[in-house]
Formats: sequence, structure tokens, C-alpha cells
Amino acid sequence: MKTLVFGSTAAKFWFPDFPREPQDLDVMSQEKISTKEFQTYHWPTFDILIERNKDPKYLDPEGLLAIKMAHSRWPIHWNKTAGDILFFLKKGVKADPEIYKKLVKDFTVTHGKKWVSFKGKDSDTFFQDAVSRKFDHDS
Repeated sequence: MKTLVFGSTAAKFWFPDFPREPQDLDVMSQEKISTKEFQTYHWPTFDILIERNKDPKYLDPEGLLAIKMAHSRWPIHWNKTAGDILFFLKKGVKADPEIYKKLVKDFTVTHGKKWVSFKGKDSDTFFQDAVSRKFDHDS
């Protein structure tokens, strides 16, 4: 199986002005290795990213952004993740919505469902909280 470097090492490869120095090497691989300096990761969507990637060694910026955006749904290194997303967006990188959705599904299996959608709930259910309100939100 082909492997690709991603994370801050790949970001630094594509953008030498990336604001953080890589502290480790993150690699897409089905082989599980984890040390302080080297970690491998595998989710089903990584196979698609590897297949579509243009560079033979480093994940393309669009893939990096999609991973960061999907990862931002969980409070794991959230400030770092949000800063990286802003950096990529300022560089004009666009994330693939299809890949983003698939990564969210992958990460939900690993990290659990963190944010519940309120889609389809009425305003009483949505705004039921500890804040006392003078006016109905919808009025």
C-alpha cells in the first residue's frame, strides 16, 4: 500500500511559511506505528486521498485542509486546528466537500459523536436551556 506524509510536515513542504515547525511525522498507512516522532494513521477515506493525490510523497493541500476541517468538529487541539484551517484558507486552498463528509464519518467512528445537530427540532426544544428569556426567539 502506498503511504503519504500529512500533517504539519506536509503543510511545511507546500508552504515554507507555515507558522508551526513540525514536531513529528504523520503518515497515512495501514501499518500501525506510534512513537513520539512518528505516527501512522488510517481511516477508509485516506485510501481515496492517497489514490487522488498528485504528489508521490506529501498529501496535497486540499487533502490537508479537508482533514483539518473534519477534525475541527472535535475539541482535540482545537486552537491549533482552527489556526491551520485559517492559514490554508488564506492561501486559497479549497477543501473537497465529498472528502470532508467522508472524513467526518470516519472520525465519528474513532472520536464519537460530539456535536448533535438541531436540524428538525422546534424552537422550544432548541432554545431550552438555563437562560431565562423575556421574548420567544422566533417572535
